[in-house]
Amino acid sequence: MVVGDAVSRLRPKRPGRRGLLVALLLSLLGAAARPGAAALCAIDAVPGATLLYPFFEVDLADRQARDTVISAENTGTSPVVAHVTLWTDWAIPVFAFDVYLAPLDVQRVSLAELILDGRLPATGSAVSPRGRLSGLPVAFPGCNNGTTPGAAPVYADPALPVALRNHLQSQLTGHASPLTGQCAGENRGTAIARGYVTIDANDQCTLLFPSDAGYFAGNGPTTRRNVLAGDFAVTRPGGLHVWSFPAVALEAAPEGSPLPGSRT
Repeated sequence: MVVGDAVSRLRPKRPGRRGLLVALLLSLLGAAARPGAAALCAIDAVPGATLLYPFFEVDLADRQARDTVISAENTGTSPVVAHVTLWTDWAIPVFAFDVYLAPLDVQRVSLAELILDGRLPATGSAVSPRGRLSGLPVAFPGCNNGTTPGAAPVYADPALPVALRNHLQSQLTGHASPLTGQCAGENRGTAIARGYVTIDANDQCTLLFPSDAGYFAGNGPTTRRNVLAGDFAVTRPGGLHVWSFPAVALEAAPEGSPLPGSRT
């Protein structure tokens, strides 16, 4: 009896239902207390240095039929220049502009308003609203840092003249541009402008496209700040329908990264 009692004390006991619930709760609290860490070259839901919006559609004949609204947020602790580029479905960049984002600032852009009306968001160190967590404004190089609309990222309204709007609409529907006489996308025989969008976290305003030489160079406008997050929605206002998707965040390797070429 003595030996049997000793063995029974050494044998692990099965926890009761209450014990299991307590253990499960403690494990969940422990997991929640550990912040998720970003991993390069892995698919994880963290901010990036570049955002990819894989597609957009705008019905040029009836904006109530289809529009695409993109948004970008600066999750960092200091301002950043978000460089927005529109690409055709042939992966040719056709238009770019800059948006000043203070910390925790969010900017939304209707591509129908951009392509049809030539309207761009008016942002900048002197004109963007600042909240309690916005910090001090930053006058980025190459930007119009005054209050007079003009150079990026402070734009007039409308910012695009009619000729540039016609050029943009032609390029995104697969027709020859009235300015260049060249096509840049697939002609599907419709009035729907199609393509995709990228947004880069920069530290200066620029007229360069990401495909231009020097854009990603060491002295170029881009940074390695993984601070951008965003989403986009394809809307049908007339039909009261909307499809919303997160943007794809592409992380940049930090300076001195052991990855070959410090690639993203």
